[in-house]
Amino acid sequence: MKKQLLLPFILFSIVCSQPVIAAPPQVIVSIPPLHALASGVLEGVTTAKLLIQTGSPHSYSLRPSDARALQEADLLIWVGPQLELFLTHSQQNLGAGRSLTLIDLPGLHRPALRHGGLWAEETTETAPAHDHGHDDDNDGDAHIWLDPDNAALIVKAIADRVTALDPVNGVRYQQNGADYIHRLRSLDHELKTRLQPVQQQPYVVFHDAFQPFEQHYDLHPVGAIAIDPERRPGARRLQEIRDVLLQAKAVCLFREPQFEPRYVPLLIEGTQVRTGILDPLGSSLTPGPELYFDLLRNLTDSLVSCLDETP
Repeated sequence: MKKQLLLPFILFSIVCSQPVIAAPPQVIVSIPPLHALASGVLEGVTTAKLLIQTGSPHSYSLRPSDARALQEADLLIWVGPQLELFLTHSQQNLGAGRSLTLIDLPGLHRPALRHGGLWAEETTETAPAHDHGHDDDNDGDAHIWLDPDNAALIVKAIADRVTALDPVNGVRYQQNGADYIHRLRSLDHELKTRLQPVQQQPYVVFHDAFQPFEQHYDLHPVGAIAIDPERRPGARRLQEIRDVLLQAKAVCLFREPQFEPRYVPLLIEGTQVRTGILDPLGSSLTPGPELYFDLLRNLTDSLVSCLDETP
């Protein structure tokens, strides 16, 4: 009997702390993985609008239609200015209670940024200023959705916030959230089993965008071609990367679909290094609740396919 009374009490507590709207909330989400998590919570009640359909949040610019949608939204869900700098002004204009900044969630796992060796950023006189709002040293890695434990925290936060906005459908949101988190736990177990055989295989990525995933699954990256995805490394940096690929006996070099450097063939020419693709955003996947599961399975497929050296 106590368990039956607990959920209504929780919902009442959440509702009393937030403004309430008269209909299912209009929700806007910045990037596909977060949109998938929100869609899982909202399923059967309403749908969320995905802001960035394709491309990188580092270089996105708001369109007039985006600005209008943001003005009408009841809730914006985003990582924070460390990733989507272009949303900072819009988020501030929304006012209290109309945005959920995920980077601020208590208990979130955010690895410190990596420095030194092949993780070092170029500091040449010709390099442009680093001013686009990517991760900074005080905040750690902003690619928080790639850790499934973080994803579970995000789902719970979304369920609580939309319950507060729309208590009429609160029970549905909370149940959807609980079901989605259960699926995340099953996915995590599946991926741990699949990745275990390649945990010690060294590899290099194009952009240091996978650390939450790599730490969660105890993988062995040895560097990144460019810390900043919008800046091409110089000739000296390219030679340094090639040297490290050989010295570290890297098995694979992974690029991203959003950034396709033409110099990758030069880096691996005359070596045994293989190439693969890792997509941290799932921009080519169909938006919706399943995208998150497809995204992490695709990352796992790419890693295992390229790193597994068993006959």
